[in-house]
Amino acid sequence: MLFKTSINGWDGWSEIFDKPGIFTPLIREIFAKHKLPFAFPGQLAPGTNAVFSVGNYVVKIFVLDEILPESSASFDSEVPSLLHAARCDFPVPVVTACGCIEDSYLFRYIIYSRIFGENAEKVLPLKTPESKT
Repeated sequence: MLFKTSINGWDGWSEIFDKPGIFTPLIREIFAKHKLPFAFPGQLAPGTNAVFSVGNYVVKIFVLDEILPESSASFDSEVPSLLHAARCDFPVPVVTACGCIEDSYLFRYIIYSRIFGENAEKVLPLKTPESKT
């Protein structure tokens, strides 16, 4: 078993989703499965899903369906949405791989190319309303 932490509901997910060390064995296996170079995961801005930097990639591990039932629909729509945005010339990350891995839980994931830059959460409050458009 790669993922050794028990997740008990939303509170359990909230305690671990931003801790790369807990997800490292799982991420290492995902990267090996797709023959991608592994680097130890780094923490990114927290949200609902477990999102980590891994070298030149970002891996997003979706919250479990048992915790958030609409998570699978979010997973199913994200890749087509990104592909559509790219066709419309929006600067979006390239989807490198996606899939599911069955371990102690069923984990859905997407691996993206990493777009380096400043975190919008930190930069936007410093901008004037005119510069945000």
